[in-house]
Amino acid sequence: MELEVEGEEPAGRLLLRPRGAWDGADGAFARDWRAACARAPHEVEVDCGTLELQGGVALARFVDLVRELAGRGARRVVLRDAPQMLAHTLYKAGLLRGGEILLAGGAEPDQPYAG
Repeated sequence: MELEVEGEEPAGRLLLRPRGAWDGADGAFARDWRAACARAPHEVEVDCGTLELQGGVALARFVDLVRELAGRGARRVVLRDAPQMLAHTLYKAGLLRGGEILLAGGAEPDQPYAG
């Protein structure tokens, strides 16, 4: 699992692209994510188009990373092309209510995960 980072705080936008399969155990990915988020501006876009979450542990840990990113100040996180199970989990956990985490493209959050 790797993380591509584009943009800088002066530009006002940061784009994160997690690439590959993640089982939730890759400490380097979480460390890279947190390092990128430490310098993130007010809006961060996460391109989930090539993200593969392998199992419930990976899903839960990725949700925690997104929640951590959104919780830093007045930040908005836009998840583009989120996998259906991620979108549904965010919806069921109530994390889409406040407007800090938004979905763009991809799955509908209120649909049950098809498995």
